[in-house]
Amino acid sequence: MRIAASFELVDDFWYLYRLCNIWSPHTAALRSDPGFAELTRRWGFIDYWQRFGSADMCTLTDEGVSCR
Repeated sequence: MRIAASFELVDDFWYLYRLCNIWSPHTAALRSDPGFAELTRRWGFIDYWQRFGSADMCTLTDEGVSCR
């Protein structure tokens, strides 16, 4: 249930208006969920991270990304 609630935040325009919210402690469950890798791909983060280095909370893997 907690992970589902985190994914609901992804669809909340006003919450994501400030993209930094995905790094909030409130969305830790979202980042650790395997589905987060698809979101990072969709948002273009993986391409960016492959070029410039990943976010501090994430590690690039063969499957995409793993975040905490």
